[in-house]
Amino acid sequence: MSFYNLFSLLLYYPLPYIPQKNLYFHPPKYWIYTLSRSLLFCVVLCFSLFAKADDRAIDSLKALVKSGIDDTSKVNALNSLCKKYLGNNPQEAIKIATEAKELAEKAGYQKGKAYALKNIGIAYYTQGKYIETLDYWQQSQVVFKSINDKVGV
Repeated sequence: MSFYNLFSLLLYYPLPYIPQKNLYFHPPKYWIYTLSRSLLFCVVLCFSLFAKADDRAIDSLKALVKSGIDDTSKVNALNSLCKKYLGNNPQEAIKIATEAKELAEKAGYQKGKAYALKNIGIAYYTQGKYIETLDYWQQSQVVFKSINDKVGV
């Protein structure tokens, strides 16, 4: 190995600098910079993977809603789809939950109606509309008590 090759290796792969004046090891600034960049990359990668998985779940629920007949499974799919929209698009969640409520009333599915009312209340809570929230949650509580469902309350 020639001196030129050795010198180029040191330029491209620098050795860590360890100060001699104290006994404790302090990592150089470029180590901290490299670690912070790597951590940032991992965090961004994880968030992007979770976002794609959530998009796929939304797409599959939308396909299930479009293909299903008007029954309890469609009400459950609409309520699940509503939950996916609660955090980032509460207006869409209200629209979907209202559709689920109307379909549940038409089918006579009280549990689905109660969860739809509860989801509408959560969407209004996300928007900061607390009076509407309490109204829908009270309606939901009445339906849950009428079917003796202690889990939903």
